[in-house]
Amino acid sequence: RPNAAAFSLRKGFPKGRRMLHIIATDGVPRGEEITVSDETEAILCLPKLERSHKLFRGSGFKCECRRCTEDDSKVDECIAQALARMQTLLAVRPPTDESTKEALSCFKELDKALPFSMQIKAKAKVLLAWAFTELNNRAAWQEEHPGANIVQWTGLDAEAQEQRLKDTKKLFETAAKDFEYLLG
Repeated sequence: RPNAAAFSLRKGFPKGRRMLHIIATDGVPRGEEITVSDETEAILCLPKLERSHKLFRGSGFKCECRRCTEDDSKVDECIAQALARMQTLLAVRPPTDESTKEALSCFKELDKALPFSMQIKAKAKVLLAWAFTELNNRAAWQEEHPGANIVQWTGLDAEAQEQRLKDTKKLFETAAKDFEYLLG
């Protein structure tokens, strides 16, 4: 299964230099082989049988990556469930601590199953960062207006608030880097 993506640094490839850029939340373990796929993310997200049909169209070729050779449909189910659940959680308005925390957990599951740069993951990072930003803004407003009639408290202790700000910054920065590489 791919864990990296190759990008051209300037227009005019193949004359442009190629650069291997690895984007995964937890990185790639030392000593693990770095693999790259040239296929679109739409194909890479498909279940094993559909993916194989789209890639090889009965040519007799077989992919030998770990994801294709493992006889475990749990990974395909995990991807589909994580994408669907994350989409539902990121649609929650206004976002809650619980919805953003669970969406981040879904994102990490997706990143483990597909640990390479993808447009869908970059979009999810931006949506998560905006949800965190909205929570941060509401918490700041609630802090400034202690007498307000608040239905749902979003305030955190100082340490948790600082961690949320760091997470928000990291999500925006990595999403920007993902888009930069994906868009060229």
